[in-house]
Amino acid sequence: IVAILAYSLSIDFDFSGFQSQLLEHGSYHDAEGGLLNRLKDHFVRRFWPYYSSQVWMPLIIYGALGWSLLQVWKGCGSIWHWSLIATHLYWLLALAPFYRYNAVLLLLSLMTILPVLKGIELNKWQSAIAVLFLLASPLNVLARHTLAIAERSERNPTEAIEWIQAQIGSENALILGHDIAYYAVALDENKDYMMFNLPSDKFNYDGYDQHYALLSEFPDSSFVFYDSLPKIYFSESEGKKANWKLRVSSLANRPNYDGLMLFKIRDEKAFNALHTFMDSHN
Repeated sequence: IVAILAYSLSIDFDFSGFQSQLLEHGSYHDAEGGLLNRLKDHFVRRFWPYYSSQVWMPLIIYGALGWSLLQVWKGCGSIWHWSLIATHLYWLLALAPFYRYNAVLLLLSLMTILPVLKGIELNKWQSAIAVLFLLASPLNVLARHTLAIAERSERNPTEAIEWIQAQIGSENALILGHDIAYYAVALDENKDYMMFNLPSDKFNYDGYDQHYALLSEFPDSSFVFYDSLPKIYFSESEGKKANWKLRVSSLANRPNYDGLMLFKIRDEKAFNALHTFMDSHN
């Protein structure tokens, strides 16, 4: 409640921008295709990044769903079991596979299997290992935030947004790629940003005079999708960066906007090929 009140005070209780952002994002994130495609999106693609990096995420969510279905089948389902099943069903039918929203499913899943977890007894050494694991788990997030604080000036998006707007000008344009492009065109009715994991028919290619791609590196592919060599962005702060920051930045795979490349896409075939390539490699 305190957090909600503090946020409301910070925006003078004007929720119009917040509401419009939610509605706009919602229009991009609705499920697509028939039932079989939605089943694949929900049970496979929704957790795709976690299969290699956080494998426990889909295991917990799938396991909790199976456990909930079993409890409901036995006639002893709790409100948490029903809530998890209902959420899965709603997301299956309505929500596209955006993994960043899976925290909702994870929270419901943990509440559902909490009675099972409470029944597990650990000895002294197992408890010590569990505590060490919990203490170590946030280290990667702390490291990322420490780097973000150290590079605050370099990661200021204002310069990059202004550069993108200057390169595109007043053209009626569609741009895909790095998500900072969204903020560069969001307030311009003549321009649209297309996320790589949206269906290619979500936008009408012929409805735009120019088509761009904002990428952090050259795609490793055999096709040439651009008209000429790209324009490359470098902020003024890049040349002033301390040596230790340069070394850390290289380890973090260039966390700021320097080096972004803006391509003008050649034709519709090249646009669709690039979109397919980006979707399959993310």
